[in-house]
Amino acid sequence: MLVVGVGLMAVFALFPAGADANRKAIQDTQIGHFAEYVLNGFRFEAESISWSQVANTPGFSISPIASDYVWDKPPIITAGSGIKKAEYFVLNNPEIAEMGFRYEFEVFPIAGRPKMKAFVLKVWQGALLTAPAAPEDATVFYTEVYNYGG
Repeated sequence: MLVVGVGLMAVFALFPAGADANRKAIQDTQIGHFAEYVLNGFRFEAESISWSQVANTPGFSISPIASDYVWDKPPIITAGSGIKKAEYFVLNNPEIAEMGFRYEFEVFPIAGRPKMKAFVLKVWQGALLTAPAAPEDATVFYTEVYNYGG
């Protein structure tokens, strides 16, 4: 009986580690989807507007993800320095936050390449957290955009 008890305690000790690994996998997946949406959305926006408007300012923004058919008042994602929040609430139950992020999206010119700009997206999981976002905790995404138009 003692052996069975020790064995069960060892098995139960693994549950918190498994739950934590599952939570981290979900967060990594959500961050990846958010980054894909943001970078591709800004890439499309850069091709749709004047190249001079592709800048590190709040005026350079993209429309909400999946519009109003999925989320209750989805946020507009904007460029510019400073950490911003993006929270996604369930359409039929707006008091439930499905996912939330803190992010910083910046646009930089590339030296010697006037027809290219760099997009840098930093994402922190959890828009509802009150602790300051430490730079080392961010997941960083980078891409370059070429100006095909005029």
